[in-house]
Amino acid sequence: MTTTDHPTTITRLDRWRLAWYLKRVKDQLPNIPDNQWNHLRAELDADITEAAERVGMRQAIADLGPAKELGRSYFAALDL
Repeated sequence: MTTTDHPTTITRLDRWRLAWYLKRVKDQLPNIPDNQWNHLRAELDADITEAAERVGMRQAIADLGPAKELGRSYFAALDL
């Protein structure tokens, strides 16, 4: 992962990439209550956006790995 001295601008396309990534994470959590998902989504959104300001959205998402795998790991950790 590379970092920059200046924050990267988060574009509309970056927001779309993030929304699509989070949708694919949620697809792995079919029975998660809305309030629990909203909390998790807000945390992921904030963390990914913060990383994207340093390294760009594509790299921030790539660093997390495939959305399916991230969703499955959250599913395994949740008591649903």
